[in-house]
Amino acid sequence: MIDGQEYIDFEKTKAFAMVDHQIAHIFVESDFIHQAQELLEETEDVEEALNEEGKRQWHINHPLSGELVAIAKTNRWFAYYWWNDPCFAPDFARTVDIHRKPGYDPVELFFDPETKTIPLKPDLIKEAHGYPHKEDAQKAAFVLSYEELDIPFPSEIHCRKVAPTIATLLDINAHFDAESSLK
Repeated sequence: MIDGQEYIDFEKTKAFAMVDHQIAHIFVESDFIHQAQELLEETEDVEEALNEEGKRQWHINHPLSGELVAIAKTNRWFAYYWWNDPCFAPDFARTVDIHRKPGYDPVELFFDPETKTIPLKPDLIKEAHGYPHKEDAQKAAFVLSYEELDIPFPSEIHCRKVAPTIATLLDINAHFDAESSLK
């Protein structure tokens, strides 16, 4: 507690989550990984808790990803709130402050211009994004419209190929790994 507000002591915690809607990167001390994964798997709204093997299967085993990656159930999302009582929320919780919040806070969309604050009500968010698609109905549209576009384009494209495809079309020299390159 600092001045009656709860803050995370990142240096002394065994695990913490960096959240972004339906995905959470869990950074865990090495001797606590197994226990943290078990806790995540027992959490009601967590679909999966991916360890190194699981991250490889989903192609999200980036060196900067958490030791574990949690995926929320469909139409659920991860809020970064760690306090149980709103009166103990840190000073930045009611503000738009992307540098101090450990993750994305979609409740910022409900910013009140009169009070210059956001509510601490995660239930205001009715939809979520970021869930890995498992069925065709979960795929998103990728639409291009340009008269002079004269390249063959597949009817379907994997989500990991969208950024490299756009870079190629815009003639931008960007580095992408071999799996993501436009073919």
